[in-house]
Amino acid sequence: MSLHHHPLEQIVLKTVTFTLTPFVVAFVGLALLVKGRPRHAYSWLTSEWREPL
Repeated sequence: MSLHHHPLEQIVLKTVTFTLTPFVVAFVGLALLVKGRPRHAYSWLTSEWREPL
């Protein structure tokens, strides 16, 4: 298996990633708010989403 990917594959992967990321971040933040954890939601939305889960 080659470690080099086709340029179109990289473009599609980055497009999907950048498209889905805001929705996932918003979903997690909303879930924290619904659970009654507004401080955790604020922290998640402002900085923690950049860290791996």
